[in-house]
Amino acid sequence: MLQHDEEGRRDGISPTVVIAIIVGIIALIFILSNLGGVSINFLFVHFRWPAWLMFALMIGVGILLDRVIQWWWARRKAARTLPPPPPPR
Repeated sequence: MLQHDEEGRRDGISPTVVIAIIVGIIALIFILSNLGGVSINFLFVHFRWPAWLMFALMIGVGILLDRVIQWWWARRKAARTLPPPPPPR
């Protein structure tokens, strides 16, 4: 896979690329296995989507929630670590 030349540079396919290709192949197999539709009933909205699209939407919502919670947690932690303001004179 990776080899080092005489100057120490790496040559060959990166492990990250190999992992990305494997994940892409697994995702393609997943999509092709779930082409059938699923019915969604939420409040007064009723529609039918392919199962893979529903899974992709749920993963996207999960990633978005993760980023929002991380941002909120970092702001909360930063606000707690600030020193108190000086007393008024």
